[in-house]
Amino acid sequence: MKIKSYSLLLLLIICSLLFTGCSNDDGWHPAGMKKVSNEIVDYDLYFPNSWVTDLSTGVISGYVSNTDRSNVTMMAFNLENENLYMTVDEYWEKYEAELLATFPDMTYVRTDAASDTDTSMSAADSESTAKESDEADIDSEQKGEDTLLGSQPAKKYVYTATITGTQYQFMQVICIHKTIAYVFTYTAIPTVYSKHLEEVNEILLNFSFKG
Repeated sequence: MKIKSYSLLLLLIICSLLFTGCSNDDGWHPAGMKKVSNEIVDYDLYFPNSWVTDLSTGVISGYVSNTDRSNVTMMAFNLENENLYMTVDEYWEKYEAELLATFPDMTYVRTDAASDTDTSMSAADSESTAKESDEADIDSEQKGEDTLLGSQPAKKYVYTATITGTQYQFMQVICIHKTIAYVFTYTAIPTVYSKHLEEVNEILLNFSFKG
């Protein structure tokens, strides 16, 4: 997929709240988890055994249950032309603009490590604060957190947004590996978001690139 397909990514996020699925589990897998991958993708992804998983749409995804559609999707986008060597920060800057255009109430959520509490800042306020500040790291501090996807450097973004009248909380982990942008997305309503974080972190922990 080309990087200009940000609208496609937004559409897939919305559709992920509605999908039905099937499972593809073979070979080795971590205890309590099943492999949901195929020969087309260049990574291995594992979901908890109890989750409903799907490979049929071209996007690897899974959700908790038929009564709890908290879900994870994994997508990859080829970088081309002038975007070939862009950084995650540059990728997010373009993607954020699309998010704000589609979800004007988008609000960043981050955990204060010192107090272990969530704090929020609207994307618009974050942009304003960044422009007014002389701190070079204000964007990463307020928007993205350094992390890993597989063994590759990545950034994690957590935010809320309203879709068709319902507020959702998103965690997106993004890395760029071999000129491909990989986007891992966890979506849940805010009241159950933390309930599945342990499982979602296990999915992330067991993610690996092939080869």
